[in-house]
Amino acid sequence: MDHTLLYLSGIMLAAFAGYSCLLRLKILEGSIDLDRFHGHSYKHKILAFIFLLACLAASGFPITPTVVGEDLIFTHIHLDQVVLAFFVSLSLIIDGLAIIRIYARVFLGPHVRSVYEMAYRSS
Repeated sequence: MDHTLLYLSGIMLAAFAGYSCLLRLKILEGSIDLDRFHGHSYKHKILAFIFLLACLAASGFPITPTVVGEDLIFTHIHLDQVVLAFFVSLSLIIDGLAIIRIYARVFLGPHVRSVYEMAYRSS
């Protein structure tokens, strides 16, 4: 139970920081949807950096207690539980990809209001 709480402490801290960033961005910019790229990192650089750190912490970056919890989860998987190890590692990989994709949709790409200069896609 202690190992699970260690893992979840990193996740909950990252979730609180990420949700706070998204709430602040929604107050400043209006609606946030994930159907296209918004490019909010042009205008909100510090908010984008904090949200990136929250995304990395939620996906198990080595500076957070999440990576220690993930390591402890893998140490409890025995040698004869290959299928369990496969599914745990696959879920952690897909989770990390989904989190970074959310960051890319909200903060990367051309700015949504297009007041900033950008190159044409054909150039």
